[in-house]
Amino acid sequence: MNIDELRPQAIRLRTATRTLEIEWQDGSFSVWEHALLRQRCRCAECQAQQRKGCTPAAVPDIALIEVAAYGQNALRFTFSDGHARGIFPFEYLHQLPELQAPAANGAASVRASS
Repeated sequence: MNIDELRPQAIRLRTATRTLEIEWQDGSFSVWEHALLRQRCRCAECQAQQRKGCTPAAVPDIALIEVAAYGQNALRFTFSDGHARGIFPFEYLHQLPELQAPAANGAASVRASS
């Protein structure tokens, strides 16, 4: 898969269902619950905790409150608990398992920059 196929075509932050949806350039579609993305944070602090065997506890009411482009190949997420240090490369997100089917409404749509 080339790098262009790993770029989002559309990003939808769904607040009502607390999910993030990405439609990829390769035509695939991914959906994750906000809580999973918070658990899978890739910042240095969270990765150090994971190496020690400590997985962040699931917080069902956690919300993703901001999605921002980070360079040309990643997104930076800000969560309702104030955590905003994780950078999520597109390649990592493309491989991250999905959790549920998309909701039909409640989307705030964000276009990814190319």
